[in-house]
Amino acid sequence: MSEGKRLVVIGAGGFGREVLHLINDINSVCFTWDFVGFLDDDPHALDGLECPGDIVGPVGGISDWPDTWAVCAVGDPRIRKKIVLGLSGRDIRWATLVHPTAVTGFGSTVGEGAVICGGAVITVNARIGRHVHLNYQSVCGHDVDVGDFSTLCPHVDISGHAVLGEGVFVGSHGVVMPGAHVGNWVKIGAGTLVLRHVPPGRTVFGVPARPIDSPAIEGRQHRRAPSGHDESY
Repeated sequence: MSEGKRLVVIGAGGFGREVLHLINDINSVCFTWDFVGFLDDDPHALDGLECPGDIVGPVGGISDWPDTWAVCAVGDPRIRKKIVLGLSGRDIRWATLVHPTAVTGFGSTVGEGAVICGGAVITVNARIGRHVHLNYQSVCGHDVDVGDFSTLCPHVDISGHAVLGEGVFVGSHGVVMPGAHVGNWVKIGAGTLVLRHVPPGRTVFGVPARPIDSPAIEGRQHRRAPSGHDESY
């Protein structure tokens, strides 16, 4: 067996453990990554959990692992960007992880630090930005542009020519229609249908998407934001 590239995963939360599973799937096809462990500021993040990996230090201790690649597996886009920018200036090589069952069509690009999970599909001439998380069974259609640090949860469908800005979060089963433009740091709730354009910084939920007055977007009921008209996107 050839020697793999040493790799640390930043964040030992739920998605971090899923990333470790993804790494194991990659290695089962072609041994690529020698997993070192997790970096997490909570040394007890794995307590009581079955996991074939250990926390080997805090995030700031990444310099203790020279000649090692890293991937940031923190799901929240804002926290992920803060971590990545906070480590700028260090000699870090960001790994791009693509599951063996993921599909990437011709003319499409995937940025450094991105994680493309099992069953995900990127069709043709699409751009997936840096440190994007494209989760299980999600689809990005032709000519889609997904901004840096965005998170697409499982079973998300981004249709052709749609544009997502930086740090967009799309909940499970969210749909963005063809040609729609979603601004920076928008949160799109689970099961939401975006028809057209969403201004930066909004949180939207429903079919069609409407602004809501709560920053939480999954697993609870929401009220529409106060408005003099039925504002939908």
